[in-house]
Amino acid sequence: MLDWIVLLNLLAAPSPQPAVCSEPAPMLQAQFRPCVWPNTCAVPAEAVAQVRPCVWPNRCAVEPLS
Repeated sequence: MLDWIVLLNLLAAPSPQPAVCSEPAPMLQAQFRPCVWPNTCAVPAEAVAQVRPCVWPNRCAVEPLS
């Protein structure tokens, strides 16, 4: 379940800092939420157990609730 975190850490291994997130298109910024973990983010309370990779400094992409 957390294997992707290990993978991200391995990919970022050459750098002592967490991988820098790339800035999303402006139209997507409204869908982003503050990160609560390095390179991860909190999602709405209904799905609090889920996290998404960070794609912008201190922000992350979240999937719209359907």
